[in-house]
Amino acid sequence: MESNKSNTKPHNPSELSDCDCFVCFDIMCEPSRTPCGHYMCLDCLDNVLILKRNCPFCRAEVPEDFNPTLDESKQAEIRTQRPDVFRKRFHEITQQRLKTDTITVLYGNTHKIIENPGDHNSHDWTVFVKLANSKLDIGTYISKVTFMLHTTFPDPRREFYHEPFELQCEGWGVFEIPITIHWQSWLEKQPTKINHMLSFDGNGDRNTVVVKFKKSIYQTMEEERNGDEGETLYE
Repeated sequence: MESNKSNTKPHNPSELSDCDCFVCFDIMCEPSRTPCGHYMCLDCLDNVLILKRNCPFCRAEVPEDFNPTLDESKQAEIRTQRPDVFRKRFHEITQQRLKTDTITVLYGNTHKIIENPGDHNSHDWTVFVKLANSKLDIGTYISKVTFMLHTTFPDPRREFYHEPFELQCEGWGVFEIPITIHWQSWLEKQPTKINHMLSFDGNGDRNTVVVKFKKSIYQTMEEERNGDEGETLYE
């Protein structure tokens, strides 16, 4: 039986336990571990890393290729220690997701200086489109991404039909890149068009756009899955 204290959501960092997320102060039903060893909710970590690749606890830099994942062993530990609170919070998260009808798209470019370039192309950059929520399989939602490069590039229209939806190039100057995101047919959504200004400032730049759909992106998938397969959406 859990104590009344363990059933109460903390109000300040000093009250947090090893089961609580120091970002949202709630119990971690889906704990995720940073490369520097700190735990927080998977959704919280996703949101923190959208625009800034630093651990919110110690400010350590998080590698660009790091994708947050569910730590199942930590999840089992928390479920064992605080079963009642875990069950209640897990149900709340599930109900919230069944009402979700938006997806946050992360787009931008990475950048690094080419040391001792053999020609005038001194910048190495990669333009990309990702989903901010690491739990979502991008291929389930996006069918194609088109990047339109500057007309000085050979074949400036570049299309990608599977992940990673990204394009690596070298160059010397910046320009605006029109991006078109084509959604899978089950979402009944017209293509989303955005523009990204290529950035050679530091490690590059990233932005987000929230795309709204006519239906719950989770509920529809749940209906199309059989038996326990649908449960993976919330595990």
